[in-house]
Amino acid sequence: MKQLTFDQNGNLGGLQCMYAIPVSSFKRIWRDYTNNLNYLRVINRDDIIDIYITENDGQFKEQADGGVYKPEVSGIVPKSNPLNQKQLTKLETEYWIVLFRDNNDYWRLAGNEENQLKFIRTDNSGQLSSRNQLEFTFTGSQRRACEFIELAEIEDL
Repeated sequence: MKQLTFDQNGNLGGLQCMYAIPVSSFKRIWRDYTNNLNYLRVINRDDIIDIYITENDGQFKEQADGGVYKPEVSGIVPKSNPLNQKQLTKLETEYWIVLFRDNNDYWRLAGNEENQLKFIRTDNSGQLSSRNQLEFTFTGSQRRACEFIELAEIEDL
């Protein structure tokens, strides 16, 4: 009998970090079929956008429905400010592949060479008792579930 297993070494929610990879910088996913591992290859690391997210607000969800997978990678950047305008304009006008690391130290890749994600954001000044922030979501549809990626550090891309 086959079963779904649970890793007994903890189960933390949320995301540690997130990187938006432009389609032009994505090269491929190299698959090691012998060891069942996936490695990400990129062309130009300088075009990748490192997105600061607050510790408690990064999240990944993926809905599976009849062979169609709908990933959502979201987060909050505290304090909306003019320093990010150039990068926000780029995020809004292009399609993306998103690499993120969850709090269980697993790297995942949402989007692929055939199906990229769209960036949607909401700026919110908040009220005096709350925080000024930028809420965002990368969303899309793809034919494969989001891949687990073997990666020790982002510098290894």
